[in-house]
Amino acid sequence: MSPRTEFAVAWLLQYQEIYAERSPNSEESFIHLSMRVNVYDTYKEFCLNNKEDPISYKSFCEIWNIALPDRVARPWVSIPGKCFTCAAIDQIQKSPNSKEAVQTACKNAHLLHSAGMIKLERQR
Repeated sequence: MSPRTEFAVAWLLQYQEIYAERSPNSEESFIHLSMRVNVYDTYKEFCLNNKEDPISYKSFCEIWNIALPDRVARPWVSIPGKCFTCAAIDQIQKSPNSKEAVQTACKNAHLLHSAGMIKLERQR
């Protein structure tokens, strides 16, 4: 393995350790596949800022598939998980006053949340 590839693997594993979504019920963590281009852009920017030569997007995707095979996407389930955001979305969706449009919006919000794109703040 070339030094560039070793650096990319180490960077991706470190990124996963810091930014991946943690499963509430296990030690697994996930970075959704829809985020792969954004993660690559972050990697490339990091390399350029540190005078490193980034690997190609194709090579990055190959490393992603090998280094994070069980951490690339959380499978979609009809029951939200137990994190605060999922619980809040689930509560709104199951409200007796919830109309079909609200339920659809909740489902879409949960999909965005699962992809790491939205997160509700806990009220204190």
